[in-house]
Amino acid sequence: MDWLRIDGIPELHREIAFTGETLRHAAALRLRPGESVGLLDGRGTVAQCVVTASAKGSCTVRVMSIRHEMLPADITIAIGVPDNRDRLEFALEKCTELGARRIVLLECQRSQRQSIRLDRLQQKAEAAMLQCGRAWTPELVGPISVQACLDMFETATVVVGDQHGEQPSAVSGPLLLMVGPEGGFTDDERARIDVRTPRAWRIGEHRLRTETAAVVLTAAATMASSSE
Repeated sequence: MDWLRIDGIPELHREIAFTGETLRHAAALRLRPGESVGLLDGRGTVAQCVVTASAKGSCTVRVMSIRHEMLPADITIAIGVPDNRDRLEFALEKCTELGARRIVLLECQRSQRQSIRLDRLQQKAEAAMLQCGRAWTPELVGPISVQACLDMFETATVVVGDQHGEQPSAVSGPLLLMVGPEGGFTDDERARIDVRTPRAWRIGEHRLRTETAAVVLTAAATMASSSE
């Protein structure tokens, strides 16, 4: 089923005439009367609809069912900003699909300085949400320093990837997954992280690139949370 982003899901059995970006997306999908389509507001609401009318410049659907999904597991993935925009966007899209509740952009001491367009990243996250039919769009935070991130999530269990660490396992309470940029965290940043006595999870036999580590660590966390 295809999914569309919409604000303010209407009442059950009411009809919706799409406008703006939603209409443009619907036109690209070439929806036809009688076809099913889903609507997501990014805040947990999921509506199943059927197309009642479709023509050039217009599309109307009827809401057949509505449900509200609970927030995903309290998993925050903090990613050291890489020097390549495409790699950052890849990590953001995949972590969205995997169910991270928040994505934090870390401005680390070894991060390559670049302009961060949060509006573009928000669009990428919403597109990933629609692609996989996820009910919640993750919250984007940052860019912030490692210490600011640790302070912001002071009650979370900190988890880092380590090829010599333990096998990922279920952890109660919120998780803060931390991945450094190219070159890794500096000694100063590692010392700040170590104050929180982080869990070290083994997520591969070899050293992983930033975006790969972020995706693997998020996948391991979501799998561990689902097994609780």
